[in-house]
Amino acid sequence: MGFISLLVVALRQDVGQPWEYIAGTTDSTLARWIVNGALSVVSDLLAVTLSVHLVWKLQMGKQPKTLVITAFALRMFVLPILIIRLISLRKVDPNDFSLSYALPEAYTQVEMHCNLIATTLPCLRLFLTAWNTNFMDMRLEEMDPQAYQEHVSSANKS
Repeated sequence: MGFISLLVVALRQDVGQPWEYIAGTTDSTLARWIVNGALSVVSDLLAVTLSVHLVWKLQMGKQPKTLVITAFALRMFVLPILIIRLISLRKVDPNDFSLSYALPEAYTQVEMHCNLIATTLPCLRLFLTAWNTNFMDMRLEEMDPQAYQEHVSSANKS
């Protein structure tokens, strides 16, 4: 998102006063955010497409392939929030920018947090399994090993 924002600002035609946001021109905040959102959607779709392309012909089971593709596809859940944020930007009043921009800013924060969650969610399993000490494990095998062995042997006989 930062790289795309940098490109949008750097590729402007008029760079005389980059701090001015005039609502009626093609250089408005809304136009910048729409371009930023569109490029963000394209980069997310490209990442998912490339992950499918890279994993498709590998000689491995379906489960690891699905896991890799799902890790990249989690970013697709952020797209509705991005669209809601872009729609809310249309209602920003340039004469009362600070107050009318409060809701789009809140949506921006929600989008950033969802991006962070979608990016780190596939990595959490490694940390959580490493921290698993089986303390307070409520399985019969852990609570009463002898009863578990009796249960297994009786189940095997039947």
